[in-house]
Amino acid sequence: MAYAEQGVSWFNETCASGSNKLSSSIRKLEDEIDHLRRAMEQTYNKEASFNSEVVIEMSRKLDVKINEYMRQKRETL
Repeated sequence: MAYAEQGVSWFNETCASGSNKLSSSIRKLEDEIDHLRRAMEQTYNKEASFNSEVVIEMSRKLDVKINEYMRQKRETL
């Protein structure tokens, strides 16, 4: 959620080679991150609390995926 509020985009970035094509594994992670973020937002809206166990668990999964994404992005540099 924070990256959406900050206007950070996961998409249309270039790799070290200068190509606009990212590896399929990175694209897959982008899709998973977007899906998890949207699901967490919907769950938050239902629960009306960031302290809900469901929201916290979704946030943890999102953190894992974002960390995995960042690792893979560093490896492409």
